Amino acid sequence: MSKYEEADLILKLYDLRREATMRQARDWYFLEFNPESMAEVKKAMFSEHSGHLRMVMSY
Repeated sequence: MSKYEEADLILKLYDLRREATMRQARDWYFLEFNPESMAEVKKAMFSEHSGHLRMVMSY
């Protein structure tokens, strides 16, 4: 797979997840997630909201 094809695949993946899933992730992050310590952030990284946290922080 060429670098162009790899980049195109990543962009398509971002596009698929952007709308509804990203809205859900932002809602959770800004309305429910209020960590007071690094331990709480680590706990969220291994919870059912792991994808939401990683998505919001990486975009």
